Amino acid sequence: TFNKDADVFTLNIESDNELLDAFLRSNSAEDIEKADFELDSHFFYGILEEGKLVAALASYCYEGKEPFESLSLLVSPKVREKGYGKRLLSHLVAEAKTRDRKVRYRVNIENTPSIKLCESLGFEAYNRLRVFTQDE
Repeated sequence: TFNKDADVFTLNIESDNELLDAFLRSNSAEDIEKADFELDSHFFYGILEEGKLVAALASYCYEGKEPFESLSLLVSPKVREKGYGKRLLSHLVAEAKTRDRKVRYRVNIENTPSIKLCESLGFEAYNRLRVFTQDE
C-alpha cells in the first residue's frame, strides 16, 4: 500500500553522514549494488522510521547536458511494500520539475518491483540495454 503520509526529507551528505552510513550498513552489498546506490550524487532524499533511515533516493544530474536526473533508490527489506519507494520517486519527480528537469530511472529487467513502481507513476520504457562483461 502506498503510504502518502510518509515524510520525505532532504538529506545532507555531510550533516547526515552517520545516518547514511548506518542505512548502508543495514542493507546487503547485493541490494546496494542492485540499486546502484552511491554517495556521489547531487540530491538525496530519505524517509525515517523510528529515527532510522529506511529508504533513500539519490539523484544526479550533469549541468549543460540532457535535462534529465538519473536516480538510484534503496529501500530496506524490512520496510518494502509500504510505499516508501513510490513516495520518494513521486517527491523527486516534483523536485525535478522545479529544476526544469525530467526523471530517468534505469531499472534491471529482472527487477519487477521497480518496473511496477515506474509504471504506477506513469513512466514508460524507453530503451533496453544489454551489458556485457569479460572475466579477466
